[in-house]
Amino acid sequence: MSRRKALLWSSMPCTGGSPWQTVNAKKPGGYARLRQHVRLFNRLWRNFETLARYAHSKGNHIALEWPRNCKYWKLPKVKALCKSIGLEQVHFDGCMLGLTSVVDGKPIKKPWTIATSSKEIIKQFEGLLCQGHKDHRPCEGVDTKLTEDYTPEFTNRLHIGWCKECDKN
Repeated sequence: MSRRKALLWSSMPCTGGSPWQTVNAKKPGGYARLRQHVRLFNRLWRNFETLARYAHSKGNHIALEWPRNCKYWKLPKVKALCKSIGLEQVHFDGCMLGLTSVVDGKPIKKPWTIATSSKEIIKQFEGLLCQGHKDHRPCEGVDTKLTEDYTPEFTNRLHIGWCKECDKN
């Protein structure tokens, strides 16, 4: 009898790890907001790490997604978990997955990273670094919040990768 596979997918808030927080922390009340974001991340991380280790011990796959320049990727506890359960990273850009501005329709480059134990998910996102669009819209203003959502191309690739992973056994 075959066992069903599960994928523990996490897109935990990355706000406290955003490079913009360096700028925002200097504004009135900014440092207090940054501390709140980091506290929330730490609470969520403890739970995610527990679930990820358990899921991994049962033979399930793990995936963690944040922007490529998120400071959380550099935290020792994040690096240690990724190493201990064998997560590999794949880097790609949102503009290659149809991420566009609501202001003018120009592509937004948003650099993303997924760390995962699924080779098939990695295959779906490999080679998707920007190939040189003429003009990108900066990820700022009204576009910033909207780039937290995944594009249809992103979700399609994720589902295809997961289906192929499940078909292996």
